Amino acid sequence: MLSCALVGQPLTTINLFLVFSSNIKQLFALSSQVEIPNIQKQRKHLAKLVLDMDSARTRYYQSNKSSGLSSNLQPTGAKADHLREEMEEAANRMEICRVSEYYFKCQ
Repeated sequence: MLSCALVGQPLTTINLFLVFSSNIKQLFALSSQVEIPNIQKQRKHLAKLVLDMDSARTRYYQSNKSSGLSSNLQPTGAKADHLREEMEEAANRMEICRVSEYYFKCQ
């Protein structure tokens, strides 16, 4: 009787291991099909937003440079205000995307 219980025990452990292995495989398959493309899409979007922010910053600083003001004075006027707002909005969009990507990774 004791030998039957010992013989059945490793078989149960093997069955549990096989079930666990198949669950892990399904989880990785789901990750590779759904999560990884979403992360790649999110990173591509973030890279685009970083480029947008850099170009807005460059336009703002070029405007500042071409206005002939010294480096401590801020340019004034509608165009300078528009470029500054555009730069700030681009930075905000990039930060929102960065935070959402971090939140998405942590789930």
